Amino acid sequence: MSITQSPRKLKTKPAYEVVSNREERGDEANTQSAMRVIEVTQPGVDAEARWVKKGDKSLFGYKQHTIVDGNGLLIATETATANCHDSKPLLDLLDKANIQPGTRIHADKAYCSQKHRGALKFRAIKNGIQKKWQKITMAYHLKRLPKLFTERQIITQL
Repeated sequence: MSITQSPRKLKTKPAYEVVSNREERGDEANTQSAMRVIEVTQPGVDAEARWVKKGDKSLFGYKQHTIVDGNGLLIATETATANCHDSKPLLDLLDKANIQPGTRIHADKAYCSQKHRGALKFRAIKNGIQKKWQKITMAYHLKRLPKLFTERQIITQL
């Protein structure tokens, strides 16, 4: 997933304008009923893009979700607003990529949900989605790795 930035929309309250779709009439009641309030859009600003906070930065734009093969070649892509949760486009991506039954897919823990496990099982696609607890286990082993390496170095030098 990557974020494509778009022309920025200020984080302010929207401006409104009263417009009239009326012909010249003498009746004041009909004139007021023909008026409406519309939101004024800023020129050069993408009205469909959204804000998202990534780390300590606020970004305005879209998220690009992709599926790649084992060689890293792009198979399918899906664009969503930046504030869309990372896991939402998974099923659309699987449809676009025409993933065959028996294929194992790998994804990070954002895609770990009962809905996705059920969808993969229904499609006979092997689940390689990282489970939420695996992140903790991986961090623990990475923290221990230098100590294990130095202990092994000492043993091999004797």
